[in-house]
Amino acid sequence: MITTIVIVVFVILVVAYFMGRDEEEAPDEKVNSSPQKIPAKPKQVFEVVKIDNPTLSIPESESIPDQEVESYSDENTTYNVSVSEMTCTCPDFKKHRKGVPVNDPRRACKHLYCVLEENNLLSNLSELALAILESPSKNKKLTTVKLSSGNEVSICHGGNEWVDVFTRKRRKGDSGGLYSGKYDRFGFNINEQRWSYGDGPPGAREIKSILSQVL
Repeated sequence: MITTIVIVVFVILVVAYFMGRDEEEAPDEKVNSSPQKIPAKPKQVFEVVKIDNPTLSIPESESIPDQEVESYSDENTTYNVSVSEMTCTCPDFKKHRKGVPVNDPRRACKHLYCVLEENNLLSNLSELALAILESPSKNKKLTTVKLSSGNEVSICHGGNEWVDVFTRKRRKGDSGGLYSGKYDRFGFNINEQRWSYGDGPPGAREIKSILSQVL
């Protein structure tokens, strides 16, 4: 009886020993398997929907006589401003704005803007046109697009590495990507692919995608 028990125990130990060796020699699938690469998420490309640029439409301009406006930097210098022709004799106009279309808000230098404001000729302008007029860009081209949210954005480009983007700011309570705040100007550096001071506008990802297609 004792002999039988010893034999049984011996057999169990031998079987257990060889089973353990098989497990040790079996390849570890988790260790040897090559890690799966997660495919990079493709960048979302937004559709560019171009619309008409905002205009500097002033029907009463013919009735405004030419005026002499004092220089902001030299009190002994004055410039001749013609609202009917949308011209000014200042260096800024001659260098940057003379070639801009007459009905383009970027054509107005600060002296033209001053005369327009004094004669109450700005009330009929759209918010976007007024924003460009109040913060004029020296870039040569103007492209206006409509975002998927419905917001209108004007892009002034073609002068240097900085692009001026005019779009609405976010107002408290805005939802769904449709922003209702005041129009403001945001700078974007084409070479460095960054917003000025790190301050991007609402909808910055869509605007950046559009910039890459427009510029």
